[in-house]
Amino acid sequence: MNDSRFVSWLSAALLVAITASGNALGARGIDDANAGSAAVQRGQYDAAIQLFTKAINSGELSPDNLATAYVNRGTAHYLKKEHEQAIADFKQAIQLDPRDPIAYIANGQWIWSCGQFKRAIELKPDFQDAIDNYGKQCAR
Repeated sequence: MNDSRFVSWLSAALLVAITASGNALGARGIDDANAGSAAVQRGQYDAAIQLFTKAINSGELSPDNLATAYVNRGTAHYLKKEHEQAIADFKQAIQLDPRDPIAYIANGQWIWSCGQFKRAIELKPDFQDAIDNYGKQCAR
């Protein structure tokens, strides 16, 4: 999957995840996270990073949404070629929610790590993007 297609898929999946659980949470943190997702879609990565950082620091996100915000911020960092920051955010997301396959697939997509794809498949055996990427990157 190429970067732009993956970013579109990832942003849509993560926006749905944040929005779906936003009703019981503080509106400001969710609003900042949603605005960050929109900024990534528009290619405004600096603004997205600022918005995700604000959401992360708000103290209003559930652990799941906090992990999602880290994945989205990591995506923005990656697209700015700030790979170390991206990897740090993906690892933080995995630490916060080790059962979320999206955090592993993002990490795997960006750093080409076979172990991350394998973990995503273990968590969700029908996760076709993880299966496809594992096959492309790891079956050599």
